[in-house]
Amino acid sequence: VQPRLLGDLRALVVVANPSNLAGYNLAPVDLQGELSRAKQGLERIPATTIPEMGSSGRASLNNLVDKLREGTYDILYLACHGTLVKDEPWLWLEDEGGKVARVSGKELVSRLNEIQQLPRLVVLASCQSAGGQAGDALVALGPRLVDAGVAAVLAMQGNISMQTIAGFMPGFFRELQRDGQVDRAVAIARRAVREGFDWWMPVLFSRLRDNRPFSLPQGQVA
Repeated sequence: VQPRLLGDLRALVVVANPSNLAGYNLAPVDLQGELSRAKQGLERIPATTIPEMGSSGRASLNNLVDKLREGTYDILYLACHGTLVKDEPWLWLEDEGGKVARVSGKELVSRLNEIQQLPRLVVLASCQSAGGQAGDALVALGPRLVDAGVAAVLAMQGNISMQTIAGFMPGFFRELQRDGQVDRAVAIARRAVREGFDWWMPVLFSRLRDNRPFSLPQGQVA
């Protein structure tokens, strides 16, 4: 995998907040807050969002895949509820009516295989996307995406709180833009949430030797 220059990056931010989450005993996702924090954290990286700010677009699997197919996105940030059931990861996305659409990890990987250029980094702000407990990490969604060809995946091992996600992500994206080294960005962002019980849940899966999917222009110092 050849690193992309930080100045050339584009990001796709997808936030799913189905209208009937309460029927599944799930808390609503802070849609506008997630979109704002993601765009603020990405700073200089242009970001396309699903839904677009202030619109009623749906965070469906079809819309996600169609948007990735339309252009080259280096970063995919996906915020939604998730779970791991009988060794199968599931995401709680939306259907075209805004209701819950449960998407399996197998289906997501299959649809991503339709795309010629996968994102280099996928960030899953989703519970149990790195497994729910010791021993099941390798069947979780994060490793499956790496096996499918994504260079690096940041995922959550366990049921992470929205408060920890909110504290972690701005620092992660800020540090990532310093030198493109994703493992260093994870380590530093963890420090910002170290007082939380779930500070350890963001974990990195990578197929890169140097964990650097992005690089600075030659001669530039972070």
